[in-house]
Amino acid sequence: MKSFAVLLLSCMIVFPAKTSDFSMNSGQVILVIADNWEKSCAFMHLLDRDSAGWKTWRTDIPVNIGRNGLGWGLGLHPAGLSGPVKREGDGKAPAGVFTLGHAMGYSAFLPFDSRIGYVQLTKNLHGVDDSDSDYYNRIVDITTIDGGWRKYWTSHETMRRDDNLYKWLVVVNHNRQCIPMGGSMIFMHIWRGHGLGTAGCTAMTEFDILDLIRWLDPEKKPVLVQLPLEAYKEYCEKWDLPEVSL
Repeated sequence: MKSFAVLLLSCMIVFPAKTSDFSMNSGQVILVIADNWEKSCAFMHLLDRDSAGWKTWRTDIPVNIGRNGLGWGLGLHPAGLSGPVKREGDGKAPAGVFTLGHAMGYSAFLPFDSRIGYVQLTKNLHGVDDSDSDYYNRIVDITTIDGGWRKYWTSHETMRRDDNLYKWLVVVNHNRQCIPMGGSMIFMHIWRGHGLGTAGCTAMTEFDILDLIRWLDPEKKPVLVQLPLEAYKEYCEKWDLPEVSL
């Protein structure tokens, strides 16, 4: 298979075994909690951990999630948990624990110094959501493809959109094994407006996404923990999650 320029690399992260003893190793958590599995709105909490424990940096930030709520995604958390499961095109945001990738945006540079990597988005970058493609759940630079991208996938989104939703975003490392129909192209990005659910991403105001990017520190191994309230209560202690007032 010909090698193309791909920005989302390494679809070989191994999932933990099916167990309730999973505990994440992170010093920064983006905690997104929805009232239930069906809700398309949630609140985001940003927390840091040091030797004294968890400290809240910001809390109760309104966000939109999937228009059809949440379903267990493919990330660091155990497989086979009770509840709905995310699938490609189902309008659900992934529930679970996920590492994060680069920040991306339309500008050549972020408007401030950042500790995480940044990639400028162009019309040449395709986010492949064709589950039958070898490039499923990857962002590919089509200028590197001989013979045209249509030979390799039939469905994608152009990452440099005609609106401002992807003006600034953070990649969520969901389904990094690129399992067909497991769900693709999951980001944290700018919302259309409060209360307007997404196709599966987590969306917020431009101020809040920029504040999130500014806060993230790769040395602290930040993760997104996204759960309905019932699952958060069940796994909070088991997974060593930060406790917040809800």
